[in-house]
Amino acid sequence: VEENGKGEETKRTVVRYDPSKPYAEQYSVISVGGKPPSDSERSKYRRRGERRGDRMEKAESEGRTDTIGSRQSLGELMDLEHATQAAEDKTSVMFEVPLRKEGNKRLPPEKFFVLARVNKTTRAFERVEAKLREPIRAALVLSIKSGEGAIEFKTVDPKFAPAISRLEGTGAYSIFFIPGGRSYEVKHDDFK
Repeated sequence: VEENGKGEETKRTVVRYDPSKPYAEQYSVISVGGKPPSDSERSKYRRRGERRGDRMEKAESEGRTDTIGSRQSLGELMDLEHATQAAEDKTSVMFEVPLRKEGNKRLPPEKFFVLARVNKTTRAFERVEAKLREPIRAALVLSIKSGEGAIEFKTVDPKFAPAISRLEGTGAYSIFFIPGGRSYEVKHDDFK
């Protein structure tokens, strides 16, 4: 679900992802805006799978375990060894987690605040939140005024690490001093 800066829904897309299929067939778009997908929308998701396959093959040939390339994920940037406890309840513990400075071109540590909630029983992440502390200039003409995002996890099978079940984010920006904003929410469900 994508929303504009006024909180109005601009797009709702339903996609099935099946990693057991060949890369070009892994993403199947089910509906866009409540309607069946067009040929171009189906082609877009087929290309998405092909690009994912290209990234996976490139990472494997270079001996890397990441598939993003030189851009590190939030998980790779979190400095878990220096996390401090921020809160606790009966089932979970919330930690404030600093970000690494070394090799971090994506999320400057002094500009972001990260919280991670960990389940006491499984010792697995339940939710990770990142918030922009203060505005930043991302490019000469782009200024990010505010932003926050969260990732929620769900245990699908206790034998495996939890899967991402929900992603959400919102932000406000200006390009050439023209303000804008965007929100999104991605839900993963019907796990098999």
